[in-house]
Amino acid sequence: MATNTQKEIPNWLTGLVFCSIAIALLLLGLFFWKFHGSLSDGLDKWGQFGDYLGGILNPLFSLTALFAVLYTIKLQSKELHESTEQLKASAEAFKIQNDVMIRQQFENTFFQMLGLFNNTTETLETNKINNETIKGRNCFIRLSPFMWDKLKNEIPNEKSHLSNEYRDFYKYQAYLLDRYYHSINAVVCFVDKSNLSEVDKQFYCNMVRSQFSGHELAFLFYHCLCMDDEWKELSLLVKKYDMLKYLSDSHITSKHRNLWP
Repeated sequence: MATNTQKEIPNWLTGLVFCSIAIALLLLGLFFWKFHGSLSDGLDKWGQFGDYLGGILNPLFSLTALFAVLYTIKLQSKELHESTEQLKASAEAFKIQNDVMIRQQFENTFFQMLGLFNNTTETLETNKINNETIKGRNCFIRLSPFMWDKLKNEIPNEKSHLSNEYRDFYKYQAYLLDRYYHSINAVVCFVDKSNLSEVDKQFYCNMVRSQFSGHELAFLFYHCLCMDDEWKELSLLVKKYDMLKYLSDSHITSKHRNLWP
């Protein structure tokens, strides 16, 4: 520790101390040389000698001490600045580490929910149609003609009629589709309520959107369009994150697309 301290003392300060000591010795030697080095027995002579030393040496050593104090203050200020920078760096590193942990926790939950959604989709199962039970995403392909027969004749700008026809279709398929739409809503709602930036939220919602087949997008379109009162949250999230971006006109009719707000 002593070696490190010595290395921190600048050369100019060391030189100033030695210079002050040399001047003090020089003046003391000059005094004794001038007055033949004799020691007086008179108290007044000693007082004069003290005034001589104090008058010359006190300002000299005070000036040296002042420079030393100023250097100490400068050194402490530098150390304080370095400590502050280190604390800032540590705080920034902690923030980055904390952000990474939060992102990892979010992604763990997100991919688990996405997996549950896909599992829900794969376990969908229709009631027997022509003595055949349809499973998984094929349910949407198999049910599309039934939904289309209900909706295809509805005229433009008649959303209320379209909604009534869809609800009539949906009440017979709610046993199948309810948990499917609840799964979509849960995943997208989880992303929407997270602390991620809007760009990141859109990124993860795009991942959800990539899971949909063309027939699923058509079902989601009509569901949000015709049942936006009952499924308001899902409808708003689908619009907010443009979940129907890749909906093809081959699965819906353009007159119905025009009803989408």
